[in-house]
Amino acid sequence: MFLPLDQVLFFFLPAMVANLILFLTGHYYGTSVVVPLDLRGRIAGKRLVGEGRGLTSLPRALAAGMLCGALQGRLEEAVVLSLGAQLGMVANSVIKRRRCIPRGGGHLPWDHIDFVLGASLVYWLHFPMSLALVLSGLVYCGVCHLVVGHLVRAVLGE
Repeated sequence: MFLPLDQVLFFFLPAMVANLILFLTGHYYGTSVVVPLDLRGRIAGKRLVGEGRGLTSLPRALAAGMLCGALQGRLEEAVVLSLGAQLGMVANSVIKRRRCIPRGGGHLPWDHIDFVLGASLVYWLHFPMSLALVLSGLVYCGVCHLVVGHLVRAVLGE
C-alpha cells in the first residue's frame, strides 16, 4: 500500500523545502517585521491566523519550492505543491487559533502533516494523484518533518 520512500520524498520535496525555508528565515530574521497574513484581524476576539504566517512568507515559500522543482525538472508541479503546502499550514494555524493553542504550541499530528494535506489537496485539483501517494506522504513526510525539526532545532540551539 505504501509507495517507496525515495519516490514519495522526491515527489513532496518542493513542499518540504517551502516549509523548511519559512522556519529558517523566521529563525534568522524573526517575525518582528512580518506583516501578518490576517492583518491582525480577529473573529470573536481571537486572531484568525497569528503572527507566524506573514504576507512575505508566501513569496519566499513559493520561490524556494519553485527552485527545488526547477532543479527536479517539475516546475509547474512544484508551484502547485508549494502553494498547497502553505494553504495547509495556514489552515492549521486557523484551527490552532480557534482552539486557543498559542503560536508554537503543539497540535499533533497536524503540525507535522498540515503541509502534506494542503499540498496533496491542491495537487489533486490540478493533476491525477493516487491515494497511496497521499497516505505514503502523510506517513513518510510526517516522520521526516518531526525528525528534521528536532535536528534543525538542536543545530540552531533552540
